[in-house]
Amino acid sequence: AYGRLIARYQWWIVPHFALDFKGTAAYHRLTNSNASGTFADRWWSYSAAAGSRYSIHWFSVAAGVVYRHASGNEESPTAGNQSLGFARTTNPYLEFDFTVTPHGTFGVHLEGGARQSIALVFGYRFISP
Repeated sequence: AYGRLIARYQWWIVPHFALDFKGTAAYHRLTNSNASGTFADRWWSYSAAAGSRYSIHWFSVAAGVVYRHASGNEESPTAGNQSLGFARTTNPYLEFDFTVTPHGTFGVHLEGGARQSIALVFGYRFISP
């Protein structure tokens, strides 16, 4: 299970091109069941990201660097307590966002480095005046 809240600021340099700054708080819940029982762990992670964004009409692409800090060790109790490997990391990211309604978005977030993840992101934008 996973949930997150993102605050993003875009500083437009020229039309279609901006510097993108994001702060994120995320909640994680890991559940693992095996012959010896069920294990559940919960933790928070906080991240800050900076990069560039190119936008045109309903599509945008962004690339940059994200630093993430987790409140837990993020370890699974199977196979010798394997670490999920991201208590504190700095990773490159690439994301694609599509605007499907004036406030609704759909996106794909790719992250490299120690985390190596792909996420489908559905969002609702609250835009300040």
